[in-house]
Amino acid sequence: AVVSTQSTGGLIKRLVRMRLYYLALPIVDYLKIPGGQQMVLSHWAMDKVKRSKESDEAIADVIFKRVGPSDSISYASVANEARNYGKTELAIKLLDYEPRSAEQVPALMRMSRFTNAIEKAIESGDMDLVHTVIVTMEAKQTSRDFINTLKDYPVASAWYAKWCSLTDSQKLHDHFYTQDNFEASALLSIKELDASMMLDSKLKLLESINRHFTDGSKEFETRQTKEQIALLKRQMALQTKVADIIGLDLNETISILVQRALLADADSVRKEFKISDKKFWWLKVRALAQTRNWPELEKFARSKKSPIGYSPFVMACIENNNKAEAMRYIERVSKEEQVEFYIDLNMPEKAAEIAKSAKSIDLLDNVLNAIGSQNTVLTETINSFKSGL
Repeated sequence: AVVSTQSTGGLIKRLVRMRLYYLALPIVDYLKIPGGQQMVLSHWAMDKVKRSKESDEAIADVIFKRVGPSDSISYASVANEARNYGKTELAIKLLDYEPRSAEQVPALMRMSRFTNAIEKAIESGDMDLVHTVIVTMEAKQTSRDFINTLKDYPVASAWYAKWCSLTDSQKLHDHFYTQDNFEASALLSIKELDASMMLDSKLKLLESINRHFTDGSKEFETRQTKEQIALLKRQMALQTKVADIIGLDLNETISILVQRALLADADSVRKEFKISDKKFWWLKVRALAQTRNWPELEKFARSKKSPIGYSPFVMACIENNNKAEAMRYIERVSKEEQVEFYIDLNMPEKAAEIAKSAKSIDLLDNVLNAIGSQNTVLTETINSFKSGL
């Protein structure tokens, strides 16, 4: 006789209620009843959890050996049954067999097993799941436990930092602090520096950055930040004399002080920040020329022997369109440089004369290249000079 699906279904349910699983299972296998095997094995596993007096490890082992590493049943559902009967450790062991992270991880969280949950979420590679665990941990764990958990799992820590960077900068500061990530704390504070900030607030933020770099043993960054703090303090003190000095770098600060004829202040800044003589002379020469303070430039040139030579004086004068002042210094540079400068000043005859006095065919050729073929008289003169060498 043909057995109807309805009568078979009722039979299977009765067998399951009577815990005659060894009879129900071959029937559903033989008749290929959809979902039948899953239903029978699930009831058997839950019944095993509820009634067995064996150890948690033995029960979990028996179930796994019978069901195997498959999704034929929901290990998470069986684990939930174990939890309902107070067998938490058995539930955790059963969840190790659950192949679906989306069921495994929430079940672990319901049992407040956050360490297991974050491990499984990270193993799954599902960052949405990792995020869910982190948010739940933050809400349910103590602050100390949450911090310690993140310390043990760099992937989770990095994801939390990314989330905070999008939602709450203060939380991100706190996170970096609790993770002893001093460099990240400093870099985050640097991003928050704003030209429109009140000076006192900017100074406090810089001091905070300096502490972070110090705690992180970042010697170079610590020195740079200390210098920035000192520079800002000096600029604040000079603001009554130079309103637009705030925010300039060290070189710009010295330059603007020279340009505003605050030479004593410029020299004081040089000493405080240990600016080398060579750098200071370069900055001062250019600044004096830019403001066309020619008397002060000449005075500076005479003050002592220039540590940078006198080419920068000539170049600064040429750049600021003062041929007469350039001539004042040009004889104090080498003949090779004189030739180039006279060419720049459109004085090729003088350049040729200097090249001849240097007895240099190369320098004479440089002048020839500069004048081209139009100045035939000078070309003949230079060629004559070359013949005589």
